[in-house]
Amino acid sequence: MRFHVLTITLTLASLLSADTVTLKNGDKLTGEIVQLEGGKLTFKTAALGTVKISTSEIASLDAETDMSVKVKGQDARIGRLLGQNNATSLAGKDPLNAIAADQFDTIDTLASLRAAISNKGQQFGGGIDIGISNSSGNTSAESFFVRGTATLSEVKVGGYVDPLAIKGDYLYKTENDGLTARRGQLEGRYDSLFLEKTSVFFLERVSFDEFSDLDLRVEEQLGLSQKFVTKPSYSLSGDLGLTRIDSFFETTPSEGDFGIVIGGHLGWRVIGSLYFTEDIEFKPQFQKFSNYLLKAETGLSTRLSDHWKIALIHKFDYDNQPPAGTQGTDKSLILTFGYAF
Repeated sequence: MRFHVLTITLTLASLLSADTVTLKNGDKLTGEIVQLEGGKLTFKTAALGTVKISTSEIASLDAETDMSVKVKGQDARIGRLLGQNNATSLAGKDPLNAIAADQFDTIDTLASLRAAISNKGQQFGGGIDIGISNSSGNTSAESFFVRGTATLSEVKVGGYVDPLAIKGDYLYKTENDGLTARRGQLEGRYDSLFLEKTSVFFLERVSFDEFSDLDLRVEEQLGLSQKFVTKPSYSLSGDLGLTRIDSFFETTPSEGDFGIVIGGHLGWRVIGSLYFTEDIEFKPQFQKFSNYLLKAETGLSTRLSDHWKIALIHKFDYDNQPPAGTQGTDKSLILTFGYAF
């Protein structure tokens, strides 16, 4: 008798803690949500074992624990699935209401994601672009241009990453066995996510332009970055923080100033594999707010294959208080052919 009571108690407990799938025909299945991917829900039941159910047959889902949920065209979110009126809502920090089952891109348990992340570890990517640059300003020349990029990321539950991104640019030109243009820049940026779409970022940048009296410029930035829009077709984010800029010149006194950095980053898939990007930085000084640096880069690129691409880049740098004998504006129009890995 005690054995039967224990059996009944355990059975009721398992039912009470079970996930539920409500089908459009009115049937209900209890068990465990394993995964949703490719329009199919993998569901484990005591009576039928593990079954796959098309999302076109599902009215709603209920889950007893938090899941990683990704709706088509949106970022992954963490929350609990709740079935309501033949639709599913997501309760959590970033809730969603009335989602049809066929709008789900993926659903994963947090335990399975942690296991996958543990196996995957860190991810490394990057690329190299080679091309020609037409520059005007302190350096006016058509020159050779090369850019290298590298990104090291850690995948987190919910699909977010803490990327370390490194980018280096170098251009030069020789004419009549003499160097007539040489400019370079190396920067590294680390973003550490601490809220749903907010991260702390740190950036270190070193640059020089041999023909603008700038021997070396060292810049550090520390601040907050906020993702406003993250969709497959376009993205928008902004930065706000503090910066320290030290500039060392060849013929004029060196400068060192603290200031504010206000940045914006836009990405837009125009059509097919054609992408438009815009990155802007505005950096006024604390000591005199009317003194500022402005940096902008506009890009238009398209992929020729999974690894090869071509890009057209316009770079703009402005200093409203340039050293004596130099120009405040530098522009470059760059055409590159690149390989990504």
